[in-house]
Amino acid sequence: MPPDSFALVSICIPAFNRPDLLAECVRAALGQSYKNVEVLIGDDSRDDSSEGALRDAGLLERVSYERNSPSLGQARNVNRLLERARGERVVLIHDDDWLLPDAVSDLDRAWQGADKTQVCFGLQAVADAKGQISHEATAKLNAEYGRIPARFGVQREPRWSALMGQIPNNGWMIDTALARSVGYSDAEEVSHACDFDFGLRLAQSSVQSGGDWVLCEQIMSVVRLSDNSILRSAGPRTNYSDATWNLIASYPLPPEGEAWRRDRLRRTALGAMKKWLSQGQNWRAACVYFSSNFPPRRRFSKRGLMLGLMLFLPLVLNRSLIRRL
Repeated sequence: MPPDSFALVSICIPAFNRPDLLAECVRAALGQSYKNVEVLIGDDSRDDSSEGALRDAGLLERVSYERNSPSLGQARNVNRLLERARGERVVLIHDDDWLLPDAVSDLDRAWQGADKTQVCFGLQAVADAKGQISHEATAKLNAEYGRIPARFGVQREPRWSALMGQIPNNGWMIDTALARSVGYSDAEEVSHACDFDFGLRLAQSSVQSGGDWVLCEQIMSVVRLSDNSILRSAGPRTNYSDATWNLIASYPLPPEGEAWRRDRLRRTALGAMKKWLSQGQNWRAACVYFSSNFPPRRRFSKRGLMLGLMLFLPLVLNRSLIRRL
């Protein structure tokens, strides 16, 4: 196992109205076993409560803190953090999640293990709103996104890794110059699927330059299922599957990648239809419902039959039924 490289790593934390969770996230970032890190915070909060929480906890003077007034929005906040980063590599962690103590060290060692590493990431653990980790939910999440032992190491095709969501929404390590050049998009059609969109465009850049993507076997970060978590996407407010659907459908792929696209569209179909029904776009939901992306075994399930009924209901009724799906 190679020793730590001691290259400067910038841990970037975009923050928004979660002062107590932000303090926990910062403590974890400062507590890394890999010591050559800087911790940067871009605070999009509506008030100074996050800054106050860090000051009260004695953390403010140990980080590079910047308050955005007016708020920049998620994508521009991340881009600003990338601009400020001084490290050769960046690690992103959202303010309601946290890094495990050896995350940066594990990522650094895996980084050194490949010849042309540009992107490195590992497993994610899943915790409830109180921070209690669920081993069952953790195993399910990583299996769903292809983070399994058979795929540990250098990935054959970065575009597959991005399309399938193998690269997580945070807890990754990326070459700083590459991350800046790709950047997060605040385009309207991307919406809050900007983490996913970033991964897709990052993969295209790595394919063009011949860079390696590496999947580590260790858990790097814990994603918290807070009320505003994207993973907890049953309701229309936190469901961005419509934007994800559109990104998948339009993503340029080689001929062999069409099978990957079909697989991911099928996995995204239910969430996208729920979002469209919550917006009164029944016709868009119907186009997917009666397509091969929502096969008969799902269509004629109890949930599928209810969804089929909702295609013919008005918006006011669908909004009350949407959480039952």
